[in-house]
Amino acid sequence: SFGIGRFAYELVRGVDCPYLATYVDRHYLSESDVPITNQNSLCIFEHDTSLPLRRHFSDAHSLYYGGLRKNTLVIRAVSTLINYDYVWDFMFYSNGAVEVRVHATGYISSSFLHDQGTNYGNKVGPHTLGTMHLHHIHYKVDLDIDGRSHLVRSPGLEEVICPHG
Repeated sequence: SFGIGRFAYELVRGVDCPYLATYVDRHYLSESDVPITNQNSLCIFEHDTSLPLRRHFSDAHSLYYGGLRKNTLVIRAVSTLINYDYVWDFMFYSNGAVEVRVHATGYISSSFLHDQGTNYGNKVGPHTLGTMHLHHIHYKVDLDIDGRSHLVRSPGLEEVICPHG
């Protein structure tokens, strides 16, 4: 219900995602007995990183060039939580690498500046305090590489433990 769940709303074509991206509806169950749909709240597009994945030019004994563009498939959602918007990117590269990024944007969390307020933030206006705080993003990844035969169940525990560490 948090993150890319119920707080991820419709994306703006050409701003949140490229104009020609594929936009997908998301369905979820949160504080409801029936599925809720957020239309066009997920986008999928190919991104050219403007770097080669690999390249080589040889002029030693023969002239040749070989190279491959570094494109990535991006799945994106944007979550709005109070004054912040979080852009979630799940990036899949042609070499099998997976990258996850989150970008925080939105508006500053502020309060009225009085007395010793600068002990808890920074003065950002004549009577405005930008409150000091942190944002933590945590991921849990559960990958089954080459099937599940290398996993064992520990007696009495519900979690799966890999015997190889």
